Amino acid sequence: FDKETFGSDYLAIGNFDNPSVLEHSPLSEKAKADMVRLFKDERHYLSDIPIEQREAYLRNITYWTYLKKHAGMADEVMKVMQSSARSVWAVNIDAFPAHAAWREGSPGFGDLNLRREGIGYLRPEIHENIFHFPDGNASVARLLVRKMNTSVAIGDSMEDIVTARFDYNQLDNPKSSVRIRLNSTVVRAQHGKNNLSNPVKITYVREGKAHVVEAGKVVMACYNGIIPGLCPEMPALQKTALSNSVRAPMVSTNVLIRNWRSFEKLGIWRVKCPGSYHHRITLDYPVSIGNYEFSKSPDEPIVVHFYAVPGKAGASAREQFTAGQHDLLTTSFETFERKIRDQLSRILTPGGFNAARDIAAITVNRWPHGYAYGYDPESDQVAYYPNSWPEGKRHWVTGRQPFGNISIAATDAASNAMTESAIEEAYRAVNDLM
Repeated sequence: FDKETFGSDYLAIGNFDNPSVLEHSPLSEKAKADMVRLFKDERHYLSDIPIEQREAYLRNITYWTYLKKHAGMADEVMKVMQSSARSVWAVNIDAFPAHAAWREGSPGFGDLNLRREGIGYLRPEIHENIFHFPDGNASVARLLVRKMNTSVAIGDSMEDIVTARFDYNQLDNPKSSVRIRLNSTVVRAQHGKNNLSNPVKITYVREGKAHVVEAGKVVMACYNGIIPGLCPEMPALQKTALSNSVRAPMVSTNVLIRNWRSFEKLGIWRVKCPGSYHHRITLDYPVSIGNYEFSKSPDEPIVVHFYAVPGKAGASAREQFTAGQHDLLTTSFETFERKIRDQLSRILTPGGFNAARDIAAITVNRWPHGYAYGYDPESDQVAYYPNSWPEGKRHWVTGRQPFGNISIAATDAASNAMTESAIEEAYRAVNDLM
């Protein structure tokens, strides 16, 4: 709890369904009781809604509305919960459907059993993403690159990829059957003589100069929302469908600290900070793979992950995404560093942490166009769970149709920002050109 939002700084350690955890917090007595009730999660608050109408109803209200109107949560509790969907969905709960919150296991739905075509179904069990590459999806990309160009790095397995050193000079080697040219921004993809059976001319800008290459087949795996601007000859219907792809901004920052004794002393490894710029701080999961070994002792260095989702609450999801992108454009590294030092100091100083002494390095990963979602302009809704959307509203399906010798991939084409979707859409896009 930060003093700017809740009146005073307070680190609550433990689960919120335990009354003693919040006993000395700055929350009012009603808010404390509401928090315990919410996180005990023993019941739902839709008894006045007919069973057969509950699913449709939850799809048409936000999680914020459900907690405030139906569960009767205090205003302070709403401040705690406002950022609870950011880590997974990069949005505040006032723009997050209640049905999606139920589906992902958010508190407040208790024993709610929704029905679909007369068949009841329950929420799936939620698991932590403990099993992952230490550098995230970067290892997946590195594995693919090394498979296509073996001269880039030594090794041949998942175990050796994390610590493999890449020779970037080999990426664009003329002798390689697969060449990757970095820092080259495509600004146009157009069939020769506007004939869809002709090869595609690709115009890209590198070091301030425009270059043109010709390709028999092209897969566009970029942010789908910009494709209409890159392909002027594309039909209007497909352009409109592609423009309904939206992306959520986010910031994932890695902070290397010289030891994690302060975390151990306080008995914490993950901190949720609902009122702060970084809403979640967590020690790296204990993953060892190949020659990479996690920090085994509190006296050893460790990476601390910081997560932030820019964009203020109080607007639709798309408006929050746009506001967040504008915010990131004007946020300097110095601002991130200042916020990180301040936040860590306020949380960890009681455990002996000293920011000037203990922070060794900071890497800020800004994703102004991060998670990809489909969007319906008529309802102003974002497709968080695309498979449950009506067929006629799945604009990403219309947008991803092959266009002459151009096919379209990326997670936008599935409205699902997961690695497996990126792979599946790439596979489909290649086959579309066969």
